[in-house]
Amino acid sequence: MDSVDIQKIFGASLKEIRKMKDLTQEELGALIGVEAGTIYRLEAGKNFPKSDTFAKLCDVLNIHPSILFATNPTLILKEHADSIKIISRLLQSFPQDKLNDAYNILRIMNK
Repeated sequence: MDSVDIQKIFGASLKEIRKMKDLTQEELGALIGVEAGTIYRLEAGKNFPKSDTFAKLCDVLNIHPSILFATNPTLILKEHADSIKIISRLLQSFPQDKLNDAYNILRIMNK
């Protein structure tokens, strides 16, 4: 795998996520402060973003940076959303002391 392969994977993932979020190239560009042409070149695998643009993409799309290097990012995001729903349902049945325990475990894991 070389840098061109990585750019193409990144571009395809960016395009898939952008469409999943129902954004046009123009809208995404405006949200991160670049022109639509920049988004087009990123999605086409012709360019790779600078670190500040990369960070803005992750922030605006509300994703972890690693998702942009996945070959099937929407599946990963769907599985993530499904997990959140399952956890939310489970937490609704917890008594308060168990909720406190779960909260403390998650807080420690998030450090």
